Amino acid sequence: QHGMVFESLVGAESGVDVYVTQNVVHLTGTLDPTRLSRALGTVLETYPNLRAAVTGLSDGDQVAVVPAQVSAKIEHIDLTTEDDPAAEAARIVEQDRATPFVLDRPPLLRLTALTLAPAEHRVVVTMHHVLADGWSTPSLITTLLGAYRNPDAPLIPDRAHPAFLRWLGTRDTGATSRAWTDALASVTEPTLIAPTAAASSTEFPEQLVLEEGRGRTSELFALARSQGSTFSTLVQSAWAVTLNAVTGLSTVTFGTTVSGRPAGIDGIENSVGMFVDTVPTPVQIGDNPTLIELMGRVHGQNTALLDHHHVGLPDLHRIAGLPTLFDTLLVYENYP
Repeated sequence: QHGMVFESLVGAESGVDVYVTQNVVHLTGTLDPTRLSRALGTVLETYPNLRAAVTGLSDGDQVAVVPAQVSAKIEHIDLTTEDDPAAEAARIVEQDRATPFVLDRPPLLRLTALTLAPAEHRVVVTMHHVLADGWSTPSLITTLLGAYRNPDAPLIPDRAHPAFLRWLGTRDTGATSRAWTDALASVTEPTLIAPTAAASSTEFPEQLVLEEGRGRTSELFALARSQGSTFSTLVQSAWAVTLNAVTGLSTVTFGTTVSGRPAGIDGIENSVGMFVDTVPTPVQIGDNPTLIELMGRVHGQNTALLDHHHVGLPDLHRIAGLPTLFDTLLVYENYP
């Protein structure tokens, strides 16, 4: 979250915040905007951390502040008289994505309901990524629609997120430091494939989509399962080979986004909040291992670090003794 806030503050000077996230829900039937607004209020009561604002302290640190109440109103726009309602809806959605939040003015979440026809609607859910990760989205949307369908249902506050915060406060920092010191011991220099590229927080990233066929995908999943491993481990192993081919480094390092949700907390899989973290994944590949050996190596290291995914990247830079560790990030998304 600290990293996201920093990037958002840098991008604020240009008016672009790459951490504004957006989901568009397509609805059919009759839409009651007032009822939808009340449902949003239920979401903010169920997950109080979604009411948070982010503000700076006198020492320069950033903290989240959760007010007791925030105004939860939606904007409803009737497009039924437009010549091309779908095109106008697309324009509004794009404009909404490009409109940044002011981090110290909660909520960092807004809903816009677009009516394209009497029985055709779009509900645009826009939120700052600092509030919640991608895995949270299904739970958030499910809670919103459930509260809309049944506004009189009893409100059940999420208990997993407070439990997660308490869990964070009980971590053994010494054990975590030792685990990462061992994992990063072989890293002597950063793995950079674009060392002269200028970093930018002022424009949305480009997307290039490549799809693999169903047959090859099934073969790869079968290979991962045959080794008692996961498909994400196989992808990480392949990326390590790629980085080694590009850089020639015997130990390559890349960023990996981890879920950050401790399995021991009841209900954590359905909780809404920011749990993910970015951690370095160093892979020793200079001894030319086979694919099976490499997968076992990556799987073993990932398992050893499972309880230590909550550390901030700057702390890991200090442990490694390097100002940066990588310039590529691998994200394996497996959302419900």
